[in-house]
Amino acid sequence: MAFSKLDDRLESPELIEAALEEPIMGQLPEVNKSHYKDGYLILSRMKSHNMFAESLRGVRSTLLLSPEGSSKRFIAVTSAVPGDGKTTFTTNFTITLANSGNRTLLIDSDMRRGNIHGYFEQPIEGGLSEVLNGKLTVNEAIRPTKITNLFFMRSGERPSNPSELLIGPNTRELIRQLRSEFDYVIVDCPPLTAIDDTFSIAAYLDDMFFVIRAEKTSIRFAKMEIQTIRQRGSPILGLIINGVPIDNLYYYYTTYYYASYYHRSVKEDEQISSPISRIKKIPALPPGMESVDQVKPSASVKDPFSNSETL
Repeated sequence: MAFSKLDDRLESPELIEAALEEPIMGQLPEVNKSHYKDGYLILSRMKSHNMFAESLRGVRSTLLLSPEGSSKRFIAVTSAVPGDGKTTFTTNFTITLANSGNRTLLIDSDMRRGNIHGYFEQPIEGGLSEVLNGKLTVNEAIRPTKITNLFFMRSGERPSNPSELLIGPNTRELIRQLRSEFDYVIVDCPPLTAIDDTFSIAAYLDDMFFVIRAEKTSIRFAKMEIQTIRQRGSPILGLIINGVPIDNLYYYYTTYYYASYYHRSVKEDEQISSPISRIKKIPALPPGMESVDQVKPSASVKDPFSNSETL
């Protein structure tokens, strides 16, 4: 079999949506490395007007303004495999919820490899595993952050039996208590491949985001895990497509809209990445709209697209 047939990764969000037969809840762009600090990307260290932040706000609006938004208050986030940018999305999405005035709790339920504590520069101990083991009360494990309305529960010390802890009666009681104390609880779950931890807790939750990284995630792996979610009876709120290239038509036009809207150049440290020269001609645009290769970027906009990586 040709190697080209083994590579089933897709770049286009539209093709990913069609292949997985799930709606897209949000698309996140590639982000410049200059935004990372010690390997972590977090909104509180970024300027407020950038495409990454606005994309997250779009996901927030889709959730909060949906007919069932008020009932989807306990939400899991997972992915097919490690490296899809799931934790970066989860952490920053909870920040947008808190910024909109919602009392929000972020839980790191990956008791094997969870690292959300690093985003907030906190130790790993004293979190979820200690609560489920009966070593800490729920209130003792909930920590404030520097962000108004945002609270955090670390994964805690690495236990030897995370799946058993998550499926046990203490998890049910934990969720019951948290529902009465927070507007939204967002749970960062382990990737689905190879371990069953996510399904141990998913039965107690209201819904689930599934994160896919454009051009990186195998569609076969993703499709297999989504089918498993359906078979287990867990709901899927929608897909989060991460690392969408700038040559996607949506981001091309939106980037220059921002430069015009704020009456200034789009600076290098505020940008998503990838050279404008990579913009591909998109066929069959609506009548009256020029194709992308006919549009000349404003002279005031620098080429900021270098030194980049996806989330």
